[in-house]
Amino acid sequence: MAMLIDARGSAIAADISRGEGENLEAMAVALKIPHNERAAFYAVLRKNFSTIFPSSDVHTGDTVRAIVALLESDATLSKYVAS
Repeated sequence: MAMLIDARGSAIAADISRGEGENLEAMAVALKIPHNERAAFYAVLRKNFSTIFPSSDVHTGDTVRAIVALLESDATLSKYVAS
């Protein structure tokens, strides 16, 4: 996920803010989230955009940690970031 965010940072941020897009789809594929759970994944990220991107100069590691924490706290999505 970090490499994807590094390569497509602003595009991923734009997709997360909209709750859809090819970059968000690529992230779902990388996390192996099946099609039937992607809407929930997109909704969680969109709802928490300001947590994931608290400023315009947020570091990739901080973004990844925020996404992982959000997914870990979601009963449906936590299995995709299980340690």
